[in-house]
Amino acid sequence: MPKTFAPTSIRLAAAEKRRIAAAARRQGMTTAKFIKQAALERADDASGMKLSQVTVALRELIADEVDAAIALDRVARQKSGEGRLYTGVEAWRELGL
Repeated sequence: MPKTFAPTSIRLAAAEKRRIAAAARRQGMTTAKFIKQAALERADDASGMKLSQVTVALRELIADEVDAAIALDRVARQKSGEGRLYTGVEAWRELGL
């Protein structure tokens, strides 16, 4: 099913247009995509939560999942006899602190 697009226009000062275009290039995207993404990140979703808040929450959730996977792997390796546990004092000394 083809998408339908509704064109829109905004008025920008030349300096604003240059700044936006430069920022878009740094992000590796077109100016139109950059503006659209920035606008949508500030828009409310159906729950009233801003898309940028959802993005931050998802990134934190993913980071927590990665941390948990690393911890579970470390526990499994320790139980199988791999590695060594350090006391707090030993860890600080090992780090030279």
